[in-house]
Amino acid sequence: MIQLQWRWTGWSGGPGYTTFYVGGVDQEQADTTAAECDAFFASFTSLVPTGLSIRSTGVWKVMNSANGDLIDMGSLTTLPPNHVGSGSAAFAASTGICVEWLTSALGPSRPRKGRSYLVPLTAFIYQTDGTISDSIVTSLSAEATTLATNTDAALGVWKRPSPGGSDGIFSDVIGARVLDIASVLRSRRR
Repeated sequence: MIQLQWRWTGWSGGPGYTTFYVGGVDQEQADTTAAECDAFFASFTSLVPTGLSIRSTGVWKVMNSANGDLIDMGSLTTLPPNHVGSGSAAFAASTGICVEWLTSALGPSRPRKGRSYLVPLTAFIYQTDGTISDSIVTSLSAEATTLATNTDAALGVWKRPSPGGSDGIFSDVIGARVLDIASVLRSRRR
């Protein structure tokens, strides 16, 4: 499988990273998926606070999904553009939106899913009751679903192996869901 990352920079508490896992092991797959993921990030720059930016690290890594070992790495043929936020509203450095990446693979008690946290985003995303605006949930859900169901992107969810084990599992993403609640990144809190 391939690992791709996007780096969020420009605020106190940053940087942050969004990581995607991809079914594939070659340059062509890395380039294709990077372009599709980059289109996803471009779709919501109006929600990203002014002064912040999101950009691919430009590196792809091939990893053994069973044990997490690094097998190979390379650079994307074309570095995707830097996406600069244009949202002028205030923001909290540790809150935003969670996208769930859905699979049909079963875990011990429920279907496997992955999560990407889009943090930070402007206060514009919230309704007066503290939930995410319905229009933003709808539009971001559509963009996430487009990425999730794009067979060229070949996104997956990786269940990491147990320490020292080889029981890691890669599962293909078949859909996406945007949660209608504010998500908090506890790792960024002090």
